[in-house]
Amino acid sequence: RAPPYPEWAMTPSPTTRIRYTPAVSHHTFVLADPYSAETPLTGEPPDDLVAAAPGGALFATAGNDFTPTVDVELWGAEPPAAGDEWEDVDEATIDNGSGTARIQNVHGEPAGPDLTLAPGRYHVRAYARGRSEAAARLGIELFYTGVEEWLVRLWPAS
Repeated sequence: RAPPYPEWAMTPSPTTRIRYTPAVSHHTFVLADPYSAETPLTGEPPDDLVAAAPGGALFATAGNDFTPTVDVELWGAEPPAAGDEWEDVDEATIDNGSGTARIQNVHGEPAGPDLTLAPGRYHVRAYARGRSEAAARLGIELFYTGVEEWLVRLWPAS
């Protein structure tokens, strides 16, 4: 017997989705708890795409002095894998004590509205594409937009 609603309606979806365009410098942008006494803005960019840091997470971009497109999704449970169009994927687990998360650059400038979530631990899965083209522009072009693209998914850690 068929379900009372179409199968596509049973596909899980994020509770929140926001597009950001952070101004990248030092090959990094940040997911920060703006009310934390600790800050993820210190140190070198991670070797991988994302690394947990005090007060949030650091994301390592291939380009520098540019503006990537970053879609952030908040999920209630572990999301399905994104499609094959993403070239790289990495994960980390972070703590968020305030229930607020902010995408910002390393200088603390917000890239858009804050995310509201419940305080606690969160898994962060980062997908990226366009990194080789962004890396090829190093030293040649500055302040371009949209070559490197990111999908960042957050969900509560159990």
